[in-house]
Amino acid sequence: MVTKEEITDMAAMMRITIDDRTEYVDKVQRMLDYFGVLDSAGVDDEDILVQEMTPAELRADEHRRHQMGTGGHIRAPRLG
Repeated sequence: MVTKEEITDMAAMMRITIDDRTEYVDKVQRMLDYFGVLDSAGVDDEDILVQEMTPAELRADEHRRHQMGTGGHIRAPRLG
Protein backbone atom coordinates (compact mmCIF):
# COMPACT_ATOMS: atom_id res chain seq x y z
CA MET A 1 0.00 0.00 0.00
CA VAL A 2 1.30 3.43 -0.95
CA THR A 3 1.21 6.04 1.81
CA LYS A 4 0.88 9.82 1.74
CA GLU A 5 4.37 10.06 3.23
CA GLU A 6 5.84 8.05 0.34
CA ILE A 7 4.10 10.35 -2.14
CA THR A 8 5.46 13.39 -0.29
CA ASP A 9 8.99 11.93 -0.29
CA MET A 10 8.79 11.10 -3.99
CA ALA A 11 7.53 14.61 -4.81
CA ALA A 12 10.41 16.10 -2.82
CA MET A 13 12.92 13.98 -4.74
CA MET A 14 11.36 15.15 -8.04
CA ARG A 15 11.27 18.74 -6.74
CA ILE A 16 7.57 19.20 -7.43
CA THR A 17 4.78 20.56 -5.24
CA ILE A 18 1.70 18.43 -4.66
CA ASP A 19 -1.42 19.94 -3.11
CA ASP A 20 -3.64 16.85 -2.84
CA ARG A 21 -1.55 13.80 -1.93
CA THR A 22 -4.63 11.59 -1.56
CA GLU A 23 -5.31 11.78 -5.29
CA TYR A 24 -1.80 10.56 -6.08
CA VAL A 25 -1.91 7.77 -3.49
CA ASP A 26 -4.84 6.23 -5.37
CA LYS A 27 -3.25 6.69 -8.81
CA VAL A 28 0.11 5.23 -7.78
CA GLN A 29 -1.59 2.31 -6.02
CA ARG A 30 -3.61 1.50 -9.17
CA MET A 31 -0.40 1.61 -11.23
CA LEU A 32 1.32 -0.80 -8.84
CA ASP A 33 -1.72 -3.10 -8.89
CA TYR A 34 -1.61 -3.11 -12.70
CA PHE A 35 2.10 -3.99 -12.65
CA GLY A 36 1.14 -6.92 -10.41
CA VAL A 37 -1.37 -8.07 -13.04
CA LEU A 38 1.31 -7.84 -15.72
CA ASP A 39 3.76 -9.80 -13.56
CA SER A 40 1.21 -12.59 -13.09
CA ALA A 41 0.48 -12.90 -16.82
CA GLY A 42 2.67 -16.00 -17.04
CA VAL A 43 4.56 -15.32 -20.24
CA ASP A 44 7.82 -16.93 -19.11
CA ASP A 45 7.30 -19.91 -21.42
CA GLU A 46 6.37 -17.80 -24.46
CA ASP A 47 8.78 -17.66 -27.38
CA ILE A 48 10.09 -14.18 -28.02
CA LEU A 49 10.32 -13.47 -31.72
CA VAL A 50 13.48 -11.56 -32.47
CA GLN A 51 15.03 -10.92 -35.82
CA GLU A 52 18.73 -11.03 -35.16
CA MET A 53 20.86 -9.06 -37.58
CA THR A 54 24.59 -8.72 -37.76
CA PRO A 55 26.13 -5.27 -38.31
CA ALA A 56 27.05 -6.35 -41.84
CA GLU A 57 23.34 -6.79 -42.66
CA LEU A 58 22.45 -3.23 -41.65
CA ARG A 59 22.37 -0.42 -44.18
CA ALA A 60 25.41 1.79 -44.45
CA ASP A 61 25.10 5.21 -42.84
CA GLU A 62 25.15 8.00 -45.34
CA HIS A 63 25.46 11.73 -44.65
CA ARG A 64 23.18 13.96 -46.69
CA ARG A 65 23.73 17.68 -46.47
CA HIS A 66 20.53 19.62 -45.83
CA GLN A 67 19.79 22.27 -48.45
CA MET A 68 17.63 24.66 -46.38
CA GLY A 69 18.87 27.71 -44.53
CA THR A 70 22.14 29.57 -44.65
CA GLY A 71 25.52 28.85 -43.22
CA GLY A 72 24.66 25.24 -42.42
CA HIS A 73 21.72 26.25 -40.20
CA ILE A 74 18.11 25.26 -40.72
CA ARG A 75 15.44 27.91 -40.43
CA ALA A 76 12.45 26.80 -38.35
CA PRO A 77 9.40 28.64 -37.01
CA ARG A 78 9.66 30.10 -33.52
CA LEU A 79 7.78 28.01 -30.97
CA GLY A 80 7.42 30.44 -28.12
